[in-house]
Amino acid sequence: MEVVVKGLPNDTDEFSLQNFFGQCGEITRVSLPRGKDGCLKGAAFVGFVTQEGLNKALELNSSFFNNFCISVRLASDKIERGGKKSNDEMTVVMRDFPFEGVDEAMINDYFKTCGEVVRVNLPRHKEDGRIKGAAFIEFMREEDVETALLLNGSEFMGEIITVRKASDREKGGGKGSRREREDAVTIVVKGFPTESTDEELLRSTFAAVAQVVRVNLPRGADGLPKGTAFIQMGTDEDVARACELDNSPFMNATLSVHRASDKSKRARRARIRARANGEATGSEGRSPVDSSAKPVPPKPVARVVPFSRSATQCPPQS
Repeated sequence: MEVVVKGLPNDTDEFSLQNFFGQCGEITRVSLPRGKDGCLKGAAFVGFVTQEGLNKALELNSSFFNNFCISVRLASDKIERGGKKSNDEMTVVMRDFPFEGVDEAMINDYFKTCGEVVRVNLPRHKEDGRIKGAAFIEFMREEDVETALLLNGSEFMGEIITVRKASDREKGGGKGSRREREDAVTIVVKGFPTESTDEELLRSTFAAVAQVVRVNLPRGADGLPKGTAFIQMGTDEDVARACELDNSPFMNATLSVHRASDKSKRARRARIRARANGEATGSEGRSPVDSSAKPVPPKPVARVVPFSRSATQCPPQS
């Protein structure tokens, strides 16, 4: 009678894990498989004497161990689930989020408004603990996954995030995929009063002008809407009609309505402009001073320096 535990931090040891699960009942063994480098392979196994202890351990699924959201399942489930279906169908992948200051607990809080989160996996580099670039959020129900997918193009800690189904990676997740088609018919709504707005009110408002498929209204820890709603419409024509409600009055407020894909494009363009701010300033300045001799020298110098650096660095690397 064993459980398999995933999502553990790399510095976990047998003693701390035994203390954590010891509250459930008598433990027969704790196994922490490690690679040649001494780092955890990704899962731990904890055995129990009684079924009662095993059941209590399973209740710790989605709990936090040293600030990491862990997954606890029957070890036998891993074998039984080894068919065509995988957890990818119940998991979404989040990208484009800020790496600094982000942990599993923060991601869990953000996505738990969509439904019951089974686990959050935030892969890190073994060498320095830096986040690799993606977070995996597994849900209990399929409808929760669909709700989470509506957060694609939403804002998380000041960045516009990308949310896709984990299984889309195997299918390419490219143009023409179901996810892309859904994004094309999703609108982002802001400007509504958070204290008096709910999903049904938004649904009825937009259903009056077009077909509404689903409404996602992310909420904060206080239960109030965060201020942004994601509404999937039936067709592109429905999106166009819904967007006509942009700048319309709504309960003593003014709605902001636009396509979710438009927001993502604007955010990406803004990030590109911010990163290339110096270069953009130079390009704006070249036109009026094109005939001047002073702006010309910095341009070739800026291009030459990187090539000279790479030339000096290549020999030592080889």
